[in-house]
Amino acid sequence: MRVLRSVAGELGDDGVGLLTQHGRGTDDGTAVGVENTYGAMDGRTPAGPLTYARFTTDDTAGVVRGYVGQGATTDDKLETFGHRAVANVPRLQDLLQYVCNNGFEHHVAVNGSHTAAVIAEACGKYLGWQMYQHQ
Repeated sequence: MRVLRSVAGELGDDGVGLLTQHGRGTDDGTAVGVENTYGAMDGRTPAGPLTYARFTTDDTAGVVRGYVGQGATTDDKLETFGHRAVANVPRLQDLLQYVCNNGFEHHVAVNGSHTAAVIAEACGKYLGWQMYQHQ
C-alpha cells in the first residue's frame, strides 16, 4: 500500500502551527498498521499558552461532567514520532489524582490559548454540566 504524505511547510512567522507531515500511518507504520489509519500527523507544537479539557458522561448519574485547566507548551527537547509537545501543567500530580479519583479518561482536547475559565463557565452555567477547573 502506498503511504500518502504531504508536507505542510515550516512554522509561520506568526509562530502558529507546525505540521510537517499529514497522511496515513505513523513514521514506521507499526503501531496499528498504515492500512488502519488516516490523518496521522507528524510535527511539533510550538511553545505557547495551552488550555486542556475533558468531558465525559456519567451514565449512572445521568449527567455530563468535565474538567478544564491551563498550562503552556514548551520548547523542551523531545525525540519521538507523531505529533508531539511538552507541556507544563501546574500542580500536575493534583490534577492526575482528580482524574483518577473521579473516573475520567486521560486523553484531553487542547488548544493554543488560555480559555479555561470561559469553557468552564459555558459548560457549567449554560449547559448545566458538572465542571472542575484545575488551578
